[in-house]
Amino acid sequence: VDVYNSRINIPTALPDQDVQLFIPANTVVKQLSFIDNTIHNIQQPMPPEQKLEHVLTQLRIADNTNLSNDQKRELSDLVTEFIDVFSENKFDMGCTDIIEAD
Repeated sequence: VDVYNSRINIPTALPDQDVQLFIPANTVVKQLSFIDNTIHNIQQPMPPEQKLEHVLTQLRIADNTNLSNDQKRELSDLVTEFIDVFSENKFDMGCTDIIEAD
């Protein structure tokens, strides 16, 4: 969001199609509050071994009574191979620039 001379430009997903709003000077739009707690809650990425252990624990593969021991091992191996596609928490989702729009 760019603010210049009482005009607010709000970027959109489409290039060259930003939305422009005019707000009279000295208009209170929203009062800001401290975000100190939010900043302290940002988690650092887990080391790979810790992430693997965390994901395997969350999936509870060992507790699954519907899988044989061989299936549990194969599933654990599959998770291990593709551990990079698993999220550690709800805030660590990545970004991509590989997208097409019609």
